[in-house]
Parts: sequence; structure tokens; C-alpha cells
Amino acid sequence: MLEQNLKLPLDYKINYPKNEPKDVSIIFLLHGYGANMADLFLLHQFFPENFITISLQAPISLGHQSWAWSKIDFSDINTILNPIDSQNGNKLIIDSIDKITNNLSVKPNKIYLAGFSQGASLAVYCGLKNPNKFQGVISLCGYFSKKHMSDTADNNFSGLNILVCNSVFDHLIPIELGRNTKNLLKSLGVNLKYNEYDSGHGISNECLNDFIDWILTK
Repeated sequence: MLEQNLKLPLDYKINYPKNEPKDVSIIFLLHGYGANMADLFLLHQFFPENFITISLQAPISLGHQSWAWSKIDFSDINTILNPIDSQNGNKLIIDSIDKITNNLSVKPNKIYLAGFSQGASLAVYCGLKNPNKFQGVISLCGYFSKKHMSDTADNNFSGLNILVCNSVFDHLIPIELGRNTKNLLKSLGVNLKYNEYDSGHGISNECLNDFIDWILTK
């Protein structure tokens, strides 16, 4: 469905539906800090049959097949994204999405963006930066704060659907940050669904099921 070996601003892995449906949706996945494009890719087996899944790889190499969207100072989790890397990541992601959708033989009816951990924070940023681009944005074990949205504040978010999933026993992203994200997004007028799970820093079965159910309603 794409020209072979299509070059994008970001490296990627892609999975097509077994059959070529007329009604196609596409979901882009953003991995967490220190992972790579293979990390979330196997989620494709759980998505609806008409979904194209594309896992994008972050641009900053940490060595040993580890990549990041932004460097993190682990003494301060608030450094999960810095403004320059957020803007750069957004441009690379949007340029990659546009190039793929322009080269698909069947144009997608719906585009989703999902991220885990640092990728979740960037997914929310991209959604707020481009509120009319996505049918839905999914944040898994990430967070977002006012300091991350300096260049998104003037946008209208009334049509933006966001699912935020955080874990009560997450040792990297404390649940308070997830709850703060919920309150911030509500104050912006986003169409928000917020879920909490009795799990750690990962995608539990319950979270995955809620994620799939949510995209089926959007």
C-alpha cells in the first residue's frame, strides 16, 4: 500500500491489514525513553482488522538500539520533554504522518496517535499542537503539564479526543502526575477519558482492552 522503502523523516515499522479494506484507519505509535520502534509494534495484533499500524522511532540515539524523543534528567521527571525537542519531535512526526498518508493507495478515514511514557507526553503535545489532525490521541503511562504547552495555548481543543491511562503503582510516573494531566486537559476543554489501573509502569491487559474499546468508539 506504500511504495517500497519509502523514506520518512523518522525510521518506522509498518503492519498492513491482511486484506485491503476500503475503510482504512491508521495508528501511529510513539515508544518510550530508551526503547525503539519495535517496542510497541506488536500491539498491531490487537487493533481492528482495518487498521494500519506504524511505529515511529525517536530521533535521539542513546546507543545500543535505544532511542529518545528528548534527553531526561532522572533527578527531575519534569524534564521528560523540553520545549525544543517537543517542537522538533512534533515536526518530524507530523511530516512523517503527512508523507505516509499522501503515499497510501487508500486514504485513511481516521488517524490516531498513541504513545507510551515519554512517547505519551509527546503524543499529547502533538495532539494539542495539531488538534484537527487526529481522530484520537492516547497517552499510556505518561503525563503533560502547562510548561509543555507554551506554543499550543491558543488552539481550540473542543474537537480533540484524548484517552489518558495511568497506573497507581508506577514508579517512574507518579499517579499524581497523571491526575494533574487529567485536570489540565479538562480545563482546556478536551474530550477526555481518564483511566487508572492498579499496576506499574507498563500496559496492563485491562489498560490494553480499554485502549482498544476506546478507539472503536471514536
